[in-house]
Amino acid sequence: MSSMSSKDFMLGQKAKEMAATDKQFESYIDKPFRGNMNISNILTNSGSTIMLQHDVSSPRPYSRLHLISGTKAFAQKYPLPGKIAIGHADFLSAEEMTKLEQQYTPGIVKKIGELAKQIGGHGGMDFMMDWRLIDCLRNGLPMDMDVYDAASWSVIGPLSEWSVANGSQPIEVPDFTAGHWKNNQVHDIELARETSIVSS
Repeated sequence: MSSMSSKDFMLGQKAKEMAATDKQFESYIDKPFRGNMNISNILTNSGSTIMLQHDVSSPRPYSRLHLISGTKAFAQKYPLPGKIAIGHADFLSAEEMTKLEQQYTPGIVKKIGELAKQIGGHGGMDFMMDWRLIDCLRNGLPMDMDVYDAASWSVIGPLSEWSVANGSQPIEVPDFTAGHWKNNQVHDIELARETSIVSS
C-alpha cells in the first residue's frame, strides 16, 4: 500500500478560532496537525486495487464512498440511492434496481432484515452484525470476521502513517495468517445451514 496526505488547511485555523472564546484550546495554537484528507492505495494479492479515503475535517455531505468498479459493471452505494451501471451505459432504472435487489438479497437480510430495521443502529446493520456473530458462535460456524481480519484492518493506520512520513513510498501489508487465508471457508450469508436463535 501507498498513502498520501494533504496539508492541514482547516484544523490549525479552527484551533485559533476556538481559543478566542475557550482557553482550553490555546495549547493547540500553532501545533502541527495531520492533513485534512488521507488517501491510501492498496494492491491486493489477486491484483485488485482499493482506494481508501480518510477525511477528518473537510466540510462535505456525509458519504461512506462505497464504490465498486469491476470488469462488467459499476456499483455505487453513496450518495443514496445506490446505483448500478453495466459497461458504459447509463445507470439502471429504479425498476431494474428493484429487480436486482430482490434477486440478490442475501438470506440473512431476508431472515432478519425487517427485525434489524425495527431495532435500529445504522439502519439495522449494527443489530445484523451482532446477530450474525452470535449465530455463528451458537452454531459452530466460522465467523465472518476473525482476529486476522482485525489485525489486517488495524495495521492499515500505522502503515499509512509510515508511508506518508516516507514520501508515500509503498509498504508491504503483513500476512498475519502466514498464507492460511487461502484455505478460508466460504461464509454462509445465505444461511443455507439452519440457524437457531431467531425465528422470522
